[in-house]
Amino acid sequence: MKIIGQSVTAPKMTYLHLAYIAAKTLKPNPASLGISGLFFITGFVLLLVVVPLRKRKMTDNKTKSVDKIHSWGTIFVFVGFTFLVLGYVLWGTLENKHPKMLTNALMLNMESDYNCEASWEKDLIKNKDKFIDGWNNKLKVEKNTVDGKSQYQVTSAGEDGKFGTKDDLSRTLKKYISPE
Repeated sequence: MKIIGQSVTAPKMTYLHLAYIAAKTLKPNPASLGISGLFFITGFVLLLVVVPLRKRKMTDNKTKSVDKIHSWGTIFVFVGFTFLVLGYVLWGTLENKHPKMLTNALMLNMESDYNCEASWEKDLIKNKDKFIDGWNNKLKVEKNTVDGKSQYQVTSAGEDGKFGTKDDLSRTLKKYISPE
């Protein structure tokens, strides 16, 4: 029986549940939250403070002014609620809940494709600007030649979005299966 001394096997694919890919969180736009808070506070002050104070000092001829204040208070609360909803739905940003896990799985998947598909290298070169990591930043893909063999270095800028910092994720895609 012949023993193979220095064999290399392809890495196993990590298990990535679909829920990790689908898990996203909606973060509101901070400016719209501030504006909605301002309108809410103003509306509630008008409704809960000014109207009751006016009603105590009210005579028959001041009924219209209390009704106007009540109307404006209601309008301010409604506008505040509208800005709150728009801040999430229209102006909010959708972010992945597990960006690091998604990025690592993407890189492992790229390596698996590199070892299985002959046309993968052409597709990678053609579409290298379209690969996005878990933080919605572009992945940097660089081709290197080591000992006459092509390798690709795939780098994610990480959470801060800047390359060359300690939170970067990087993987070298190696050919484990030799082309025959």
